[in-house]
Amino acid sequence: MLTSSYRDPRETFSFSPIRKLKIGAASLGRTASVETRAKLSSSRTGSKHPYYGKSLPMHILDTAASLSGTPIYVYDEERFSLVNGVPFRSIRDTAKYLPISPVTLPKKLNTNKPFKGYYYYSLAQPFKPKK
Repeated sequence: MLTSSYRDPRETFSFSPIRKLKIGAASLGRTASVETRAKLSSSRTGSKHPYYGKSLPMHILDTAASLSGTPIYVYDEERFSLVNGVPFRSIRDTAKYLPISPVTLPKKLNTNKPFKGYYYYSLAQPFKPKK
């Protein structure tokens, strides 16, 4: 006789793989009618959409921008230290905060020559370049 039962609350309910295959096979080839599709669409549009008026969290946007952008290491000409202490996350971000155009910046990257008082690199530099 079973006197106690334990179910881990972290496990989510799911169907067995065989049941999933049966459900998938039963719905294969079915298409919803035009009226049904219109009802489904209207039930999720505008303020009824779960993400209506919401934005992604800022840390997710920052992570996506840093993954998709090219990090730009900007060093001060006199001290040869990073301007912000960390690299800029993209060319656009660098051009927004420093006196350089986003068109000019790719031309000045990795040239070992200062431009308007700054060195621009796509990789971290351990020491100051020779002039």
